[in-house]
Amino acid sequence: MLLVLVFADPGWAAAEPPRPLPVTVQAPAELAAVAREVERLAPAALAAAADLVGGDAAALLTEVAPLSVVLVPEGSAAARAVPPWIAGYAISGRGPGQLVLLPARADRYPDFGLESVLRHEVTHLLVDRRAGGGDLPRWFNEGLAMAVGRKPEWGDSARLTLAVIDDGSLPLARLDAAFSGGESEVHAGYALAGDIVRELLSRHGRASAAQILDGVARGERFRDAFRAATGETLADFETSYW
Repeated sequence: MLLVLVFADPGWAAAEPPRPLPVTVQAPAELAAVAREVERLAPAALAAAADLVGGDAAALLTEVAPLSVVLVPEGSAAARAVPPWIAGYAISGRGPGQLVLLPARADRYPDFGLESVLRHEVTHLLVDRRAGGGDLPRWFNEGLAMAVGRKPEWGDSARLTLAVIDDGSLPLARLDAAFSGGESEVHAGYALAGDIVRELLSRHGRASAAQILDGVARGERFRDAFRAATGETLADFETSYW
């Protein structure tokens, strides 16, 4: 186990020195080098996720501390317990944040690298906390994680094209179901969710994500929080996107 001290960006806290945010990385001996890489990448991953979800970033980051990252080797019982296309997941809830990463799968779609996997899963964790544990559509949650994880690449374009050819007007409600399907369906879901959220942020600004999460945290239904933040109904946004 490695104990890492991650410092928040001083620009987030008004005139106060940053407080250390402990991150524990648990890994078997064969993944020691990967653990050191996670240690190096953790500060930027936390900063990028906190920047998108908005609010009091210092308080949000402190809430999930100490962040526990568990590295799971391929072939282990823990790795066999999840589908082979899953490279990591966040364990939500109150108290310290927990992430489980499978480094051997990091280079696969939709992440294409350890840094992207880490940023993706940290975003899920902070999105859940920012929304106060309120219900969010899977496409919105995954789309935000894709937005923080990495820039869109050719793999996204190809899968987006195939998804649109297969169903050129896939309702958002059905898009959520794609994440419970097989590998090809899940990949199409990631591509679409990432593209839809990028359209949302482009059209209404990056602050719209935080405003939606604020509404959900106050107990509003997602569609009501969406309309309050963007000025358009979810149905109108969906129609105009297609």
